[in-house]
Amino acid sequence: MSYFGGKAQLNNSFLFGVFTVSTITNFNCGFALASFNAAGIYISVLQNWTTSQITLVTSFSIIGLMFGALFADKIIPIGRIRAMHLANVIMIISVVPQMWLTLTSLCFGRFLLGFGSGVCIVATSVFVAETSPADK
Repeated sequence: MSYFGGKAQLNNSFLFGVFTVSTITNFNCGFALASFNAAGIYISVLQNWTTSQITLVTSFSIIGLMFGALFADKIIPIGRIRAMHLANVIMIISVVPQMWLTLTSLCFGRFLLGFGSGVCIVATSVFVAETSPADK
């Protein structure tokens, strides 16, 4: 985006980049909701978990999504792109506790993954709404 005379000129490659990044970032929401389903059967057999324990681990990502979307308005004032970067860092960090196959660590990691995804959903929506030209 370049500025000439105080007016912003948006070119097609910039808009394509914005929408590509927002699409990939929002893909994390679906990943946060469904990522445990593939490994959940194996982990439940390996750890002798009940259905209630598997449901608890799965629900922590949804709780994280809810809190991430609720608290995104506290994070977005640092900047839309910085908020997306921070949320992606949170999602990367969420992998570490999920490497230990304990109930507590999986719940904590899934909560962080959901929280980062919730922030990303709100931040990218606001970012796309602010950068999209109204006349196109």
